[in-house]
Amino acid sequence: MIVVKPKKYESNYTCLANRTLRGVRLSDGAFRLLVFLLTQGKDYNPSEAALAKRFGITPRTISKRVAELREAGHLRIEIFRHRDGKSELKWVVSEFPMELKNNPP
Repeated sequence: MIVVKPKKYESNYTCLANRTLRGVRLSDGAFRLLVFLLTQGKDYNPSEAALAKRFGITPRTISKRVAELREAGHLRIEIFRHRDGKSELKWVVSEFPMELKNNPP
């Protein structure tokens, strides 16, 4: 028998559903990236280069992890067009898989 005594946090913590922790079929690296992205504010709009620097890995490794999250439906990248005609990519991250629509390569 395992006795678990979780610490009760009052701030600066992240809760994930058990089905996310137990049911996600992602590599360890992709899962770590998913959890990191879920902890960021809704205005956080990362670049793969910045994520590579943050995790201390190559941009190619980040690209693979991003592709894995997209394929599993946890990440969708959308093109957002501003009124002035400029556009930017927005990362939509979800703890649970989403439909894979508007997910440009």
